Amino acid sequence: MSVNSEAAVLDYTPSATSFLEGAERYLVSAVILCDAGRSVDPIGLVASHGVELALKAYLLHCGVSEKALRVIGHDLTELWMQARLKGLQIEPCAPYWLRVLSFAQGRPHHLYRYPPDRIASAIPEAQELKRELSAFLATVTAAVRRS
Repeated sequence: MSVNSEAAVLDYTPSATSFLEGAERYLVSAVILCDAGRSVDPIGLVASHGVELALKAYLLHCGVSEKALRVIGHDLTELWMQARLKGLQIEPCAPYWLRVLSFAQGRPHHLYRYPPDRIASAIPEAQELKRELSAFLATVTAAVRRS
């Protein structure tokens, strides 16, 4: 049996459930990396992608189109604000931990993906980030799975 991978990708439609399941995998991995207490860039990259997927899962759940999410892109702060506007019970302003992830993950820096010479990326303190990510995931999971 042959599989046309190009057709499979073209037919892919994300859903709130698929994005939430992805967010869970990434955020659980970020928590494991936080426990290791090393490797700032991988923690930041995995955590920021997990947060992005979780916020997009909630927005898809609320009826926001995939096209609208593409316009927002990887901007975690904007995704946070949009999710808040749609009713997600999160802080009114993006918290410190999210702003740090957003700065290093997003444009124009992409520090977690492409570390530049003589510039260090950062994450909030690992155990604090772990607590915040776990609480954030619980909030989004409850909101998406509630209905």
